Parts: sequence; C-alpha cells; structure tokens
Amino acid sequence: MRFLVLAALIIGTVTSSFSADLTVTYRPVWPGISKSDCFVPLMVTVTNKGLNTVGILNVESRLSRYGVPMELPKGSVKEVQVLVARSDPWEEVSLKLKTPVGDVPTQVETAASEEGSTRTVGVISDTEGLLAGVRARRSSKAMPLFDSTCKPSEAPERSVGYSSLDAVVLGDGSERISDSAVRAIKRWVLEGGVLVMPGGAGAPWLRDERWEWARPVKVRQPVIVQDVAALAAFTSTPLTGGITVMESDPTLGSRTVAKAGAVPLIVRRQVGMGSVWFWAFDPFSAPLSTWDGRRVLVNTAVVAHDRSSDLLQTLVQRQGTSETVSGTNQEEDPFTARLPGSEKIVGILLLFFVVAVPMNFFALGRAGRKELAWVTLPALSLMFSYALYLSAGKLYSGTAARATHGFLVVADGLKEGTFIGTQRLFLPQGGVYDFKFQGVEAISNPDRGYRMMGMDTSATDVPEYLDAGQMVAPAVGVSNLTFRQHSLVQAFPADWRLDVETKKGPDGIVTGRLTNTSPYDFDAVRMNYNGVASTSGALPVGKTLEFKIGSHSGPSSNWNSHATPKVGEGLVLQAVVSGLPVGSSVGVVAKRHDDTSLIYTWGDIVK
Repeated sequence: MRFLVLAALIIGTVTSSFSADLTVTYRPVWPGISKSDCFVPLMVTVTNKGLNTVGILNVESRLSRYGVPMELPKGSVKEVQVLVARSDPWEEVSLKLKTPVGDVPTQVETAASEEGSTRTVGVISDTEGLLAGVRARRSSKAMPLFDSTCKPSEAPERSVGYSSLDAVVLGDGSERISDSAVRAIKRWVLEGGVLVMPGGAGAPWLRDERWEWARPVKVRQPVIVQDVAALAAFTSTPLTGGITVMESDPTLGSRTVAKAGAVPLIVRRQVGMGSVWFWAFDPFSAPLSTWDGRRVLVNTAVVAHDRSSDLLQTLVQRQGTSETVSGTNQEEDPFTARLPGSEKIVGILLLFFVVAVPMNFFALGRAGRKELAWVTLPALSLMFSYALYLSAGKLYSGTAARATHGFLVVADGLKEGTFIGTQRLFLPQGGVYDFKFQGVEAISNPDRGYRMMGMDTSATDVPEYLDAGQMVAPAVGVSNLTFRQHSLVQAFPADWRLDVETKKGPDGIVTGRLTNTSPYDFDAVRMNYNGVASTSGALPVGKTLEFKIGSHSGPSSNWNSHATPKVGEGLVLQAVVSGLPVGSSVGVVAKRHDDTSLIYTWGDIVK
C-alpha cells in the first residue's frame, strides 16, 4: 500500500513538472472593447519548454465550448486566434490546455468598454491611437466613440472577429492583411458592418484587387483641393488650407455624400446589410490629423448604420420564439411531437400498480393459481411498457431530421454570401454522429443538447466542436431521442446573380422585372427600394415577376417584422428560401420548419 502511495506521489510530481513547462497567455485583438452578444477574438500564445507533446486548447464560455487541436514540439511557441461567444461582457471565460502531461487552465479577465452607450471603431494599422481624437468625447453633433487598434498581422480571418465593432477603418499597413481577413471583412460588412476606406496620396487598398468588391469608386490620381468649404460645411467644423484627395469616379450603386466641385469627397455604397464609405482624403495626415471634424465624420459613418440591421442582434431576438405549423401531423413531426405529460405517466404507473398487485393476486387467488404470478406480472409489465412506448414509438422509428432558421445575405456580384442562423437536429437513435459542417466559421450552442426525457449527459472533457481552420463536429455522442440546437455563422458560396431591370417614373414609382436565376425557389417575395416595399408571392427557379414599388400592390407580406432586420438603402430583395445547404447535413430537411430569410442587395442602381 505504501508503495502505491509513493508511486502516485512520484507520478503526480513528474506530471506536474512536465505541465509546468507549458504556459498559456492571451491578449485581446481589439484592446479595451467588450460588448454583449458578440464574439470576442483573443490571440493565445502557447509556449512549450519541455518534451514534445500534443494537446487541445479548450475555449469555454456560457454560450460556447470548443477545442483547438495543437502540436507542441519541444521549444515551440505557437500563436492561435480564438473566438469567444459571450452574451455579456462580464461572464466567465476560460481557456484550458489539455495535454498527456497535464492541464494548464487560464482564466480570461474581461472588461467592458469605457461607456456602455459608446459606438466602437476598430482601426487596422501599424500605428496605435490614430483616432485618439475621437474617443469617448461628447458633443452636440457626435455621440461618444471608442476606438481600438489591431495589428495588420492579427486582423481576424473570420467575420465574427469584427462583431464587437460598429465600424472598421483601414490605416497604414492594412495592405498587408491576409486574403482570408479581406474575405472576413467582406462577410462582416454583408452582416451589417461599416467599412471606411480613406484616400489621400497613398492608400494602396484603393488599387488592390482584393478590395474590388468594396470600393465605391474608381480611383484616378491624387490632386490638391484648396476649396474645402464643402467638407467644413458637411461636418459643421471649420477647416482651412488645401488637402490632398484621391480623385475618383463613383461606381454604379454608390451615392456621393459630399464633393468639392466635381471631385467626390465622401462616397457611400450599400453592401448587403452594411456599407462602405470612401473618404477621398487621409484623416491621419496633416492638417486633418488634428481636425475636430474627424469625430463628426466617423460618427456620421457609424450612426448612419442602423443597429436594427445587425444580424447577430436580430438572431438573439429570434431565438426561442414560438412557431405554428399548419398541416402537420404532430405525432409524426419530431419538432412538434411531445412525450406524454407527467400526469399521464403517473396515471399509467398507478394503474399498473393496482392491476399488477391487488387485482392480479386477487384474481389468481380466486382461481387457486397464485403460482402463475411470476408469469402474469412480466406480462402485465410488458403490456404497460408497450402502452408508454406507443406515445413515442413513431419518434423511435423515425429518421434523423434538421430544421434551419436564419438569414442569408448576398450582395450582387460578390459570389459569396454569409449565413447567420440557428439549426435544430433530431437524432432518434443513440450513437456517434459526424455533423458534416462545411464552411462554418463560428458556433454557439446555448442548450448544450437535450433529450425527450431530460438533459443529455453525454458531455465529456473533450469538446464536441473543434476548430480545425473551420468548425467541425466529427464525433458527437448522443442518446436516443436527442434534440440538438446550435447557432452558427457560415460563409455561403453564391456563384449566381439575380437578373433585374428597373425604371423610376417621374412620380417616383419604381417598376421592374426580376428573374430568379438562382438554384432556389423563392417564397414571400418582397422588393424594397429605400425603405418602401412591394410584396408578391412565390417565384420559382427560372420564372420572372413584375413589381411596382411606391404604391400598394400585391398581397400583404407574411414576414414577422420583429424578427426581420431593417434593410438599407437601394434596391433589396427579401424572400423565404427552404432547404439551403447550411450547417449540418445530417438527416432530412423538415420542410415545414426549415426557412431562411434571403436578403439580396443591388445598391442604389435605380435611375
């Protein structure tokens, strides 16, 4: 016995010594910014001064739990960016590196932004504090703003890495961010973000092909503008002296907000639910670097973005809402079926007790055959068990099913959209499942799974969701009759465009024709132009509909205004689409419960 105790102490000491060679540190990608209902990006550094090993970095908050597999050779220093889903800035967040030689837990300290009512602006730059003059100051013309700087090499490569920001401004060094970061910013703008692209004498991003999707202008060459009265008038802030601006021509779908003569100074373009702003000047160079009007400029870009169009916020509102499904046999529908209530179960058990004990023995006693009790009791047990089974038998014999709700946002010509939504899975048979995610960049799973008869207790120290460049769930263990739900953000290939023709009459009424050239049937079609809508019915693949915006026409929309984000300016299509290949591909699509709100934008193309 003493030998076993001594061996355990030795093993524990050695293991502790090996794990002491591993250290885990972190730093925020956007220092000082922390908001509710968003994903917070952290740069995590893992240092191994000991033996070669492998491990999983577990990232856990109330809304999510996933792991990042890591190889840790001796002497290595590994950096990885993780995304933490949080419902409020003060909730507990933990990191734990699990390895064969021991665990290394790390508690993440969080802090809210300086003011809860501030809008947040992220600057991607090599230089800290470029917008220090706009932060957390109140005026009658601009709301409090708070800025944070991210190094170009650490710019998040997933759209949710920008979800704590209202706007992103490109600064010096932004030309070096990765291709994946440029695509992530594109999806973030589609989801409702605001991107500011400054000009001036340099601004290499204005000629970078990777930003072609975003540029509201076609640039020419830098020129010096002496007359800055238009800029001073736009910001209501005095400005003297000439400034260098990038001469340009606005592209189709863009809107010029301010100009000096024939030179556009500020141009805005709607992209999905968000927008891109072009400033022809460099706000970080003299004389503008100390100009008070910068605060008004940033405030204008941020405040022009209505937060009711924020898809992540809308998704939170939409979670947990009840739904009614007509024409559905609830006994055969796994998403509306219910097991018998507790009253019915207790009643059946009481009836079984009465029948199996007093009545059974009384009947056998009268017949003088009490020795048959050990035959009648099992028979009665089987009969009552079968009665309970009938209440859920069709669920046991059913097939796996899935139902998806959310928003798919696509901007004309971008070839890639973004999906934000929730997905429910019904898994009738216990076992281990591969959820077969493709292109999913972030997942939160608030319910952690539940069963028809109680909580799913299959959770282990090994997370079911893994981050392997994209989110995967290769081995999820479940019990019989299990329901799973997760919220997800996913890049969605959209190698198709919708053909539209429009014309605005002298009375302001917009007429047009829309042809569905996508691979999906549309239902509850709604065409919007600058906030005015015209509703129609279904639009199958290959069919064309004529619309008229500006007067009452067509049937009323069946959209739930509380669960639908506010669309921006320009021409926008809203429609309901079923059966989209998003999230998990396990099971068949439960068509009566599967619907995605498509939002397709063209910008201000109506002339």
